[in-house]
Amino acid sequence: MRAAASPGRPQTNWALRQGLAARSGRARELVRHAPNPWSGAGDR
Repeated sequence: MRAAASPGRPQTNWALRQGLAARSGRARELVRHAPNPWSGAGDR
């Protein structure tokens, strides 16, 4: 049970990290093309 449960958690965390990375990457790209006053200040 533990062996099957422990590997499952890293997979979910990895998937969540991948999703967050994709979202952050897209947001950064959008900011670069059209920087917003508040988001630009936060990134800098």
